[in-house]
Amino acid sequence: MKLKRIVISALLTMGVVALAAGCSPKESKSSSTSSSAQNSKTTKITIATMAAPDSAPLYVAADKGYFKKEGLDVKLSLFKDPNKRDAATSAGQADAAVVDFTSFTSYMRSKKPDWKLITQLTGRFGVAIPKNSNVKSVKDLKGKKVANMSRQVTSYYMYKTLKQNGVNPKDVDQVNVPQIPQRLEMIKNNQAAAAVLPQTFLTIAKVQGCKILTQSGSDFQVTALAAKGKLLSDKDVRSKFLKAYNRAVNELNDHPDVLTQVMEKDLSLPAPVAKAAPKQFPRYNKAKTPSVKTMKQVLKFAKEEGFFTKKVNPADYIVPVD
Repeated sequence: MKLKRIVISALLTMGVVALAAGCSPKESKSSSTSSSAQNSKTTKITIATMAAPDSAPLYVAADKGYFKKEGLDVKLSLFKDPNKRDAATSAGQADAAVVDFTSFTSYMRSKKPDWKLITQLTGRFGVAIPKNSNVKSVKDLKGKKVANMSRQVTSYYMYKTLKQNGVNPKDVDQVNVPQIPQRLEMIKNNQAAAAVLPQTFLTIAKVQGCKILTQSGSDFQVTALAAKGKLLSDKDVRSKFLKAYNRAVNELNDHPDVLTQVMEKDLSLPAPVAKAAPKQFPRYNKAKTPSVKTMKQVLKFAKEEGFFTKKVNPADYIVPVD
């Protein structure tokens, strides 16, 4: 039993280190098996993905040949650092990117909407606390230290969660800890009362003995696929892309083991985390129009925090899913 715990701990440690250190994109995965399989009607699309369950349907669609069947040559480049992802999109290295509404504000700074959200994705976030914590509810976080990251989706999630529970965000000592693994270590070592984490690290936290205080539900969906170029401008291409995406969603929902395989093989996540994922992660949603209402709330939050003050109409940056 002791040896088993040591092995699991070693696997998790290796996985967390890999997640923390990976700043460069993983070698691209393509939905096209060979150049001879391509033809003049094939549309090439490069997508910057993130090492999170939100990206899983994209990998399933590529692995199973769903994109290829629709005449799409989709290449997926995996990023573990959102700043590196944004640098790649700014340099024109991607036609689409897995983003959250908060980070998407950096794509909204140009004079015209050259990037838009074409579908909502499925993602979750939550708050983890130490194993022996006396914190019983969100209200108990008042006056306590919480490890988070400012100006990111987790900070918006915490802002919304505190307000919903009658706690003024200013009454919580939120310390800025950009590295997600470090946030997890802080609660494991009782250096913080709580840590705000994305789904992947919530699973790691639970596997390592921490408790989950609260977690977002289906009503809090703030991750999406941003696109430009042909995927944005050509309705037929977009329709084919989303058809393949929806097929991948069905595959994931009907066969949970597929999620385990994708998380370990394609998203480079630790094996224990990948195996626990089907029970921890909700059913995936099919392509859906990103919420204009939610984007307005995020922009209000961004304005209060001072990192995005430009006046924009959120609807101008969202493409309805037919």
